[in-house]
Amino acid sequence: MTSVPPRRVILVTGCSSGIGRATARYFSARGWLVAASFRNTNCPVASELRSNVAMVVKLDLGDGDSISYAVEQVVSELLALDAVVNCAGTALVGAIERCTHAQLTRATMTNIAGPLSLIATSMPHLRQFRGVVVVVSSALGRAPLPLTAAYCACKAALDAAVQGFAPESVLVGVRVKTVAPGRVTGTNFIDNAERAGSGVDAIYGDMTERALMAMQMDGDVSCSTAEEVAECIWNAVTDDSNKISYVVGEDAKALMAMRSAMTDEQLRDELVARFELK
Repeated sequence: MTSVPPRRVILVTGCSSGIGRATARYFSARGWLVAASFRNTNCPVASELRSNVAMVVKLDLGDGDSISYAVEQVVSELLALDAVVNCAGTALVGAIERCTHAQLTRATMTNIAGPLSLIATSMPHLRQFRGVVVVVSSALGRAPLPLTAAYCACKAALDAAVQGFAPESVLVGVRVKTVAPGRVTGTNFIDNAERAGSGVDAIYGDMTERALMAMQMDGDVSCSTAEEVAECIWNAVTDDSNKISYVVGEDAKALMAMRSAMTDEQLRDELVARFELK
C-alpha cells in the first residue's frame, strides 16, 4: 500500500489584508496546511480565515518572544515547517526631515529586524524539512521614489539581507527568495501607511499624500492584484529552482528598467521633474 505523503506546512505573516491574506488563501486552496499569522487574532480577517486555514497564530514582528512562541506553536501543532513567507510590513511615507526617531525605529523593527528574526528562529525547522523562505520586498527597494526614503531603505535592506543569506542557506539545504511587487490593488496600503508629518507641510506641501497616491493608484492596468502576487509567491515556493529574485507587475518591471538605464544623478533629476520638486 502506497503511503500518502504528509501535507506541507507554511507560515504566512501579515494575513490581515492584501498580499498576506491572498497568500494564505492561495496555499490553503492548493492543499497546504497554512498557519496564518496576525498581530491581532481577534480582527475580522482572522475570524474569516479560521475556517479556511489550518491555524491562526498571533505573531508580532516587533516582539522577539512573540516570534519564538509563534514558530514553536506552528511546529508543535502541525508537526513540520516547510516554508515561511513574510508578507508583513509597514509603510512610513513623508519627507525624511519629518520622520521621528520613534517612527524610524518602528519601521525598521517591523520591516527588517522582525523578518530577519523570524528567519533565524525558523531556520532549525527549515533545515530539518529542507524548506524555503520567501520575503516580500518591493520594487521601491531597488528603484526608490522621493518621500518614501525610509520605506525604500527598509525594502532595500531586505533585498540585501537575502543576498547575504542566500550563500549560507545553500550550505544547509534551505532556499531563500524575494518577491518584489510594484503597486498592488485592493490593499489597505494607503490607509495603513504611517505619515511623517501631517496635512499640508509649510516646506513640502502635500507631497506626502501625492507620494502615497503614486505608490498605489488602484485601477492602473500596470498594477498587480494581491492574488497575482500570491501566485508569484506560490511559484517561488514550489518551483524547486535556485532562482532568488522574482518581480511582479509591469509597473515594477518598468520602474526597475528605468533605474538600471540611468545614473544616480539622472534618476534624481527625472524624479525632481516628475514630482515637481522645484
